[in-house]
Amino acid sequence: MGLQLKVSGSELRRTAALVVVAALHFGAVSALTWPGFASFDTAYQWWMARQWDISTLWPPSYVISFRLLDFLQPALTAPTAWYVCNLALMNLGAALVAFSCARSLTGTLFCFVAIVASPVAWLLTPHIWSDVALVSLLLISTGCMMLASRLERSTMLRRRILAVSLFGLFAAVGVRHNAVVAVFPLVSFWFVVATDANASVRRHLSLMLIYGAIVTSMFAGIHLAVSRWVATVRADNWAITAIWDLQALSLASGQNLVPKSISANTDMADLRASFDSTNAVSLYANSRANWVNSTTGLTQTQAMDLASAWRSATLTHPTDYLSHRVTVMGALLGLHFGSKAGTRIEPVQTQFRDNPPRHFWWEAGVDLWRRMAARIGGMWIATPAAEIAIAAVVLFAGVVQSRGTKHKAIFPPTEFDRMKKQLFAVAIAASSLFYLTSLFFTAPAGDMRFAFWPVVALVVAAVLTSTTRSVGDAVSAS
Repeated sequence: MGLQLKVSGSELRRTAALVVVAALHFGAVSALTWPGFASFDTAYQWWMARQWDISTLWPPSYVISFRLLDFLQPALTAPTAWYVCNLALMNLGAALVAFSCARSLTGTLFCFVAIVASPVAWLLTPHIWSDVALVSLLLISTGCMMLASRLERSTMLRRRILAVSLFGLFAAVGVRHNAVVAVFPLVSFWFVVATDANASVRRHLSLMLIYGAIVTSMFAGIHLAVSRWVATVRADNWAITAIWDLQALSLASGQNLVPKSISANTDMADLRASFDSTNAVSLYANSRANWVNSTTGLTQTQAMDLASAWRSATLTHPTDYLSHRVTVMGALLGLHFGSKAGTRIEPVQTQFRDNPPRHFWWEAGVDLWRRMAARIGGMWIATPAAEIAIAAVVLFAGVVQSRGTKHKAIFPPTEFDRMKKQLFAVAIAASSLFYLTSLFFTAPAGDMRFAFWPVVALVVAAVLTSTTRSVGDAVSAS
């Protein structure tokens, strides 16, 4: 097979332990939450796929996947199939990462649990959200790249694993509108693994970044073409956040900054009464004024008026704009900054129009999960901010440690190349940072689910750096 892995008793024990722990995690989550939590977003996406009445409010590629899953396995509903796929891919991806990064049994299991069973992961994983799908796809792609790095270049198995990894990255672009910024660093590193550049990686890093940009752009272009082909309703998603920003800036400045073409009869009293600091959509539920419906698209005049007003307001009131966006990010990360928290969990089954009904198979199990979530959710450790902070500290410690010549890694390293591990840590940390930065400007709500990938990615980056040999150590050979 050309494996660079040594099939030792230790590795067999680690593999067996990972299989057992992953099965226990899969079983525990599915036993308590089957067939997965379906919020309004999930139910609406499924209905659009069933009726082939697809809006660009969500990426059409993701919506189409519901119809495809209904066709491929009629025994399960499409949301349940996504639920199973997410659980399976997350467990497999985390297992591959843990196996590749640690040699000891304790280190392997610790890495696995840190990735998939942290408080934030426990709260979010049962939901059938595109945010969870993004994590499952990027995590399995990451794990496959790590596995491919441990196989000889010429093997068919390695090429197939790399193909699976690249397909996962391609699929991820079609799951979330802003996923492209998270995928770009990983695609760039994919070329490092695929070419097996070794010592020449640093010299050709700029070329890898160019390749990554080209391929990521191709991915985005394909999904955009699919969107233009299948979408029957073209939403202006950006307008939801832009209107919300203008509402916040109007309240901060004391003057109505909303263009008349967006709302002809709103006023300061209405803007104040309908404002929600953590959710843009609350405006439409609480306002007594008439508003354009950006979910069905704006006219060219409305789009130009809104863009001009938003640009002028943010340039005129930059401090107020940053304050508003910081408040949103605070709610998203669990910091709040004096405001209420955004949506954290939705353990529900939402019925939408003529969708087939879905029911929890074990109501007592769901009630137990809700009680556990209520207890865990009140802890600081169950916030994205806490997990990002802990991962960042471990990441920093790993980087500092790797620069020493006499210090051992937190967990003994495997044969996985030290330099590639460092580059991979940079790539996945960049993926987390880029995605989090995009949320600062685009997030329409302070919901915790938006930060799921940044949390998981930074944990994986921390695992990579904390299991890397120091600079003075020789790279382990097969």
